[in-house]
Amino acid sequence: MGAINYDILPELLRLTFNSDIRRIIIQQRRRLVIHIRKEALLEIANYFLDELSYRFIIATGMVSDNGFELIYHFSDDKNGYVINLLTELEETKPEIESLSNLINAANWIEREIHELFGIKFINHPNLTKLFSDGNWKDNEFPYARKKGQKINPTGI
Repeated sequence: MGAINYDILPELLRLTFNSDIRRIIIQQRRRLVIHIRKEALLEIANYFLDELSYRFIIATGMVSDNGFELIYHFSDDKNGYVINLLTELEETKPEIESLSNLINAANWIEREIHELFGIKFINHPNLTKLFSDGNWKDNEFPYARKKGQKINPTGI
């Protein structure tokens, strides 16, 4: 695909991915947060990589009110745009298809997020411990909320 008019990108994404896009937030002119269904992650990530020539930057995991948020960050280095694909995972079964088979660079960050939060990355080629061996018990995830624990809204 050739150069894209970024002013119409939100509408283009809505037309292309329809109900897989839950909402789009324009944080700044060159930065979008795109809330997506978790089942659409591979297809939408592949679109940014192959069709729009974006580069994978990193992924972020965090606890949310209903479970977890997982954000994959992509960059159009040539034009200075950053796209964040955000999906929510339920607390009771936090799992999502791994991007590491599509993007080799996602391998280690998915392993790290798994170790810290307990999020399962389906079809990950090597979802083994990266740095926690001996630091805490198996199946103990230090950044995951404990059962019944509420998030402190002040962050303190």
